[in-house]
Amino acid sequence: MRVLHPADQARLLREPERRRARAVTEAWVRLEALLKVRGTGLSTDPSSIEVGTANRVRHSDDLIVTGVRTRRGSHLHAAVAWLEDPLGTLEPTADPAKDR
Repeated sequence: MRVLHPADQARLLREPERRRARAVTEAWVRLEALLKVRGTGLSTDPSSIEVGTANRVRHSDDLIVTGVRTRRGSHLHAAVAWLEDPLGTLEPTADPAKDR
């Protein structure tokens, strides 16, 4: 947990103990998705980025990170991150028909 942002650490310490391990994992998975989409990976200090409590968060660089819900009792934790196109004008970068 020490690799997370101090605000995230404080929040996670307030989680009930029975829920804390899952909450830490969810925070880490969202953070990891964010670092991957930024292209920096762990060359960026993970404790310098606050991921917060919400399942879906918009960061200041227009990146959105959201946890992926899995079925109850699952041990799978997943998150996705992407750059939102504020104008809705971005064209797809690949042509699926050409990939066949």
